[in-house]
Amino acid sequence: MNSKVIRVKEYGEIEVPEDFISSSGRLIAYSDVLNKDFFSVRFKKGVPVFQAGGYVGIVPVNEALSIEIVPKVPIANLERIVLLGNNAPLKLRTFRRSYGVSHYVPASIADFLIESFLGALEEVHEHGMLRLYDRREGSGLFPRGRIEINRTVRIRGNSGGQRVTYSWSERHPNNGPNRLFKYVLRSIRPYIEASRNRPLRNQFDICLSFFDQVTDDRDREFLSDPMVADPAKIPSTKDLYIQAISLAKLILRGHGVSLAENIGPISMGSIIVNVDEAFEYYVLAALRRQCGEDSQTNLHVLDGNKGGGQGGMKYLFDESTHPSFINKRIDAKPDIVIRASLPNNEHKILVIDVKYKVLENVADRADLNQIIAYGASYKAKCGVLVLPAAAAEQRGLKCLGLIGQTTFFQYAMNLNAADLAAEEDLLWNTMTKLLEMSA
Repeated sequence: MNSKVIRVKEYGEIEVPEDFISSSGRLIAYSDVLNKDFFSVRFKKGVPVFQAGGYVGIVPVNEALSIEIVPKVPIANLERIVLLGNNAPLKLRTFRRSYGVSHYVPASIADFLIESFLGALEEVHEHGMLRLYDRREGSGLFPRGRIEINRTVRIRGNSGGQRVTYSWSERHPNNGPNRLFKYVLRSIRPYIEASRNRPLRNQFDICLSFFDQVTDDRDREFLSDPMVADPAKIPSTKDLYIQAISLAKLILRGHGVSLAENIGPISMGSIIVNVDEAFEYYVLAALRRQCGEDSQTNLHVLDGNKGGGQGGMKYLFDESTHPSFINKRIDAKPDIVIRASLPNNEHKILVIDVKYKVLENVADRADLNQIIAYGASYKAKCGVLVLPAAAAEQRGLKCLGLIGQTTFFQYAMNLNAADLAAEEDLLWNTMTKLLEMSA
């Protein structure tokens, strides 16, 4: 990406860049970028202000300008949030950027890596595969290349006949980089076969056919090839190999890409993370993970956005006998429902709504109204708003008060913590204590 890049923190403000507004006052931006809520432009004291939304990544605005929206949380923590929640980021395939390497590999990122690798192989094949000269030898009545005089005399002296021994050089694709590609293709085959994406399976079969003349290097001797060890040694006429080798080695080592780092060997389409959504999925996944490790088997962590046996969604209202009852389904969808099973088929309920909003003191009134509605609908013992803490000292549980039989809380989670796993433990322990307290 050769455009100018301006950095801004998520939800941060900057003056509107001059490359963003035309002389007539209209926004100059790609239509598919304007259709998303990556950012907004508003007036502040009469001055146009650019405000980033709850996304992280490099957003191509137009040919001259890109906005790099950086996370408020440490990048390692963001990558853990995306990994545990398995949040699927937006992928702008037509806009390429550079990435550093990360040890976190969310399934959604692994998918994109594989898609990018197959695309890189198609480009390599389209522009001509790397073929190197190999020395070949043969014998017969019709020599090619150079006749090996000494060997011919020796063979004729031993066995007679008129055959000659000869050697020649031949360009062949059976080299280290191509053996690397074939090995990685073989390694991802189970993933491809399990995929329901028919175009992806077809693309894989086509890419594998490119390497029919390449041997299966099961001992991975290709790793000692100088061009695999250092792709910069690839001939300049085959520079597309550099990107393909980088992606192949990344997949081979089980690594991912750094979501915010814009300097590195990997070039792919731009990945944009919706942090609001990722935080919601992360809290659900973290609680489920802790529940699975907890010895209390009577607890169930349910996704409130799903129905059925594994979901926590229900009707918002109970049926009424009033003659004007409209009997129209309106769903209650708290982000998380924790259910504690009790004897006699009874249970206790704790409802949680997750909001990626910086908590300064008390949660927004609209968010309070929402959790209150869910608490009443589920007849829950507790309703909790989970938000990120503005500072480490603000983390933890605060009681908002009581409405009917339901006690309401807000919980601030420190996403800047050096040990995010410890924060997950603390969140789970706090929620289980609330259920115990409400017995």
